Amino acid sequence: MQIITQSGSKISYLKLRGYEFPEKLSNARSLERNFLVPFISETLTTLDVSRILDLPMSLIANSANLKHLHLHYTAPELYHDGVDEDLLKAFPNIQTLEIRPPDAMIGLLLGHDGFPETRSATVYAVMTFCGVDSPAVADITSLKSFRTFNTPYYLTLAQAIIDKAKVSLEEFYLCGESDEEFCQLVNSINLCELSRLQRLYMDIVLPIDVDAIRDLSSVLLTVPDNNSLQHISLQVFNGQYNRRSVPESINSPSWSLLDSQVAIIAQERPFTFHLHICHQPAEFSDSESDSDGFERCTVTRTPSSRNDEPESIIRLRACRSEREHEALLHKMCKSVYRTLLLENMPKIMQSPNITVVSTYSIRTPYHYWAPRERHVKNIL
Repeated sequence: MQIITQSGSKISYLKLRGYEFPEKLSNARSLERNFLVPFISETLTTLDVSRILDLPMSLIANSANLKHLHLHYTAPELYHDGVDEDLLKAFPNIQTLEIRPPDAMIGLLLGHDGFPETRSATVYAVMTFCGVDSPAVADITSLKSFRTFNTPYYLTLAQAIIDKAKVSLEEFYLCGESDEEFCQLVNSINLCELSRLQRLYMDIVLPIDVDAIRDLSSVLLTVPDNNSLQHISLQVFNGQYNRRSVPESINSPSWSLLDSQVAIIAQERPFTFHLHICHQPAEFSDSESDSDGFERCTVTRTPSSRNDEPESIIRLRACRSEREHEALLHKMCKSVYRTLLLENMPKIMQSPNITVVSTYSIRTPYHYWAPRERHVKNIL
């Protein structure tokens, strides 16, 4: 504090990180009086907070020039009589928002009158935590960029942010909270009022028993006819759900639906479609050391699977070295994904106005605690 005072510095960017989770602020009022008001409130433009509980509401609400807000695993203090109402009136106009659960922070951005009419258990829990009369701490009606995470219980509140920023939102990033968890989007995410949206990014995990590509296509059906989209970027995680995963497990008739929908959205304007496929090979559990020292990877099998294993699995197990295994896997991925693009997505591939960027990578589970993702390679 003394250094800041002597230098006369005013802080425009503030990053707060909890070393342990959760890290709890012990005295919000002292923080306001000795740090936020004299050094932060007038000049803060970017706030990045992670893994902190009882974040003072005034840190956001009293920073009139705050434009960029990043909140990860952070929860606000309870709205009660101890909160200084005079420090909640600046009402900054947020332009960029990145938020990850807990959901209570969304409650303070929506305000008591901004919750969705459909009151799920999650919505009621957030309303209870924030307080029914809790005011909004910021204005998100002019939000331009929104990045969030697709956990199942969380999408209703994410949609509420979209609805509140519908007249201004230009970028929407729906990232995977986990590359091993499928989250159904249909009936949860609706883009029908985002006529100014220009960039859309989504992470998609392919499970065994749900057609995730059809689910994604259903969301794209909600894009309005008068849309402004210029870029759609999809990252598809293939194999996380299937122990006998092979590149061809990505195949689905629904890719043609996605092809048609993207072509309709693009219309005739310049457009970029980026598809990245992250392939995780079959899980390996047993090892057999060969004479050359290479530990041959053995696929986990059940007795019922011995006679119906895909040929790809058999070929991969026959490899005599890690280098041979990796080379064959790359060859398989490139062949399967190339066929997917050329045969299942002809409208996108042949449209003169659509620029296609297609890449893939392989995440090898040799060390389950630290999966290695190989360098990104082009499909075409």
